[in-house]
Formats: sequence, structure tokens, C-alpha cells
Amino acid sequence: MPSLIVASRLSTAGVSIDVLDPPGNDDLWEGEPEELDALLSDDPGPQQWTSGKPTFEQFYARQQEHLGSVEFEPNDAELTAARAEYEASLGELPIIFQVPEDGKKWLFRILARNAAHSVLRFAGDNTSASQFTSPRIADYQHLPLDDLAPDWQTFTVSSESNIDSHRFVGVKYSMPLPNGASLEIFRGVEKGMYENLREGRISAYMRRAHRLRDAWASVATGAATSGPHQAVSVGSDGTGLRIRVV
Repeated sequence: MPSLIVASRLSTAGVSIDVLDPPGNDDLWEGEPEELDALLSDDPGPQQWTSGKPTFEQFYARQQEHLGSVEFEPNDAELTAARAEYEASLGELPIIFQVPEDGKKWLFRILARNAAHSVLRFAGDNTSASQFTSPRIADYQHLPLDDLAPDWQTFTVSSESNIDSHRFVGVKYSMPLPNGASLEIFRGVEKGMYENLREGRISAYMRRAHRLRDAWASVATGAATSGPHQAVSVGSDGTGLRIRVV
């Protein structure tokens, strides 16, 4: 597993993405698939790391790196201007966590378990997702779509549906429309990936996700050509969303 990790978070305010790069060039984990599943089977527990806003030196070094000016010695005027910019933007700068060398494996375990938990929750399988629950995410018992408005007449968990030629497992919602048709929303996970995660085989899930990654572009294209009243989106993690009028 490479040591550079990209973590995304979906909220009502939008999608935020953080790039995590622990120190060193070593991989976060390497070994056999069975060893990976055993490593991720248990919650690694809490961890306390030093955190805080970046220092001016860190801010300026990253700024120079982006500008490609790391080899040039700044003059006093440039440093003064940079410090003023740093102080003005300090409130908006992200919190930096200092990840020690021996904390990389812990970080990988937390992110992998949280990803597995999120995918199973997206499929509506809260029971299977609970095997990957950590104290931090245990407080989030419901997704926004779990609390239905009265207009949604049908709410089917563990529903299976074909999106293009792929089978997905998830949750289907249906709401009647004034013209006699229905608005249908299906959210779920590709069936093979879902079964791997449900059985705790994260390594098999990752391999299948990698193998099918290039197939999803054709799924969205095929869905668009099969009818004018539907939209489909499939992520590289195997999660799929379909909205259509039937």
C-alpha cells in the first residue's frame, strides 16, 4: 500500500479532500492478502498525535515549493511580504498532524476500516458495517437518506439492481410523481465488492475495485444511451447511484 493517501469527506457543504503523506518513502503496509485482512479485523484504538497550524517556516517552504523557487535565497522584502500573507491566512490554514514513523500503520488501518465502513453504509448494510466501526464514527448512526420524508412510499434495503451489465446491492427509494410515473433512486455497491466487504475481506475488495476501475466509464455511457430519463454515476470504489423516472 503506497504511503500517499487521499481521504475525501462528503457533507452538505460539499466534498473536502485531504492528501496525507506520512514521513518517509516506505509503503504503509506490504505483505500477503491474508495478513492484511487480519491486520484490519480489529479496531486499532485511539491515537494521540501532535497537531497545530503550520509554522511560518512550513508555510513558506511549501509556498516556495509550489513556485519552484526552493533554490533561491529570499531577500528581506520577500520574507516580510510572505510573513504578512501567512499571518493574514493563518485562520484558514489546515491543522497539521505530526505522524510519527511508527504511526503509519495505525493511520492506514484507520483509513482502510473507515472506507470499508462507509461503503457498506452506502449500500444500506449497517449491520455488516458495524464490524469496521471505530469510536469516532460510531456516533454517526444515520445517513441523510436513511431518514425518509413522508413522500417516499417505498424504501427497500438489500435490494439488487442491474446498472448496465453489473449487479449492485443497495437501497432503492421510490416516490410517485403527479403524472403517474415514479421517481426512483438506487444507491448501492457492486455485488462482488459488497460481498467481499460483508465477509471482512478488504484485500479481495481492493483487488476487485482495482480490476473493475476502468469499466465504470462505459457503465455511465451505457446508462445514458439506454433511456433519456435516468442518470448514473459509479465511483472507483464500486459505489453506484442511479436516478430515473419509471
